[in-house]
Amino acid sequence: MVRLSDLVNPIPEGMVFKFAPGDNVCHNGKCYVVFRKRDNNGSPSYQLRCCCDGTVLDKVLESECMASCATEVFDEAWAEFVYTGDNLAASDFIMKRMIVPACCRNIEFGPNADNTKYCFKYHCDEDNAEKCLEKNKV
Repeated sequence: MVRLSDLVNPIPEGMVFKFAPGDNVCHNGKCYVVFRKRDNNGSPSYQLRCCCDGTVLDKVLESECMASCATEVFDEAWAEFVYTGDNLAASDFIMKRMIVPACCRNIEFGPNADNTKYCFKYHCDEDNAEKCLEKNKV
């Protein structure tokens, strides 16, 4: 299948990219997911989607992107997470803002037994360690 964007902005043969679609990167202090590889006047670039607000940037130069791991995505979203005791809302936030935009394994999340704390546990590949984020009910 040929995409219109591939016809309009073809990638030259032999262009080497550091990141692949689905990778997490940092750009201007925010976490993004790489959606597509792009050519920007002969330089590798990407179409990026912001993890926190969904904003899409196109033809961001590879030199302006830094490698990022899931921990950075999680930390960015966790700062905005407010646990009110509504576990459905908490799970929805976790799925949309943390799990979908990040590539990670061994994820566990949920409230404690008396709904006073919400926990998010995961395995960080970069540090090769189990990590846990906790938020008290407001």
